[in-house]
Amino acid sequence: MTLSKPKAYFLLQIVFAAVLLLYQLMWFISPIVKGNIYEHNVQSYTRTGGKAIVYDIEYFVDGEKYFVRENVAPLTDEIRYNFLFHSYATLNHTDYLWTPIITIYVILFLVSTIIFLPVKNNQIIANGSLIFLSFKKPFIKINPK
Repeated sequence: MTLSKPKAYFLLQIVFAAVLLLYQLMWFISPIVKGNIYEHNVQSYTRTGGKAIVYDIEYFVDGEKYFVRENVAPLTDEIRYNFLFHSYATLNHTDYLWTPIITIYVILFLVSTIIFLPVKNNQIIANGSLIFLSFKKPFIKINPK
């Protein structure tokens, strides 16, 4: 497949978004359970030392006990856990579900934009370049014009 520089950029953005939305879909179909919130002090490794308050949210799946640990007061006591790996869980709140995905996409967007940025000098990929994608090595080949 041969792509121009702008088409390759947009294809890359679509691939990033699709992969992250598929990951997010996994959380939307994950089961929800109620958890018990426990607050306790732990030794802090900050500059001042001392104690820090952490929150453990205990939840049960198939009779087994699991924990989610948070450094700030949890916004909900509902837990979404991975149906394959029950110990992999997150709180069932918009902040906990969408913030990691949006952060990762913004980082990938900025890095790919810098790589494909159409500036006059010092380009990583030159303007007018053709990008070849194939199933054989090299998988990606860039031919500058």
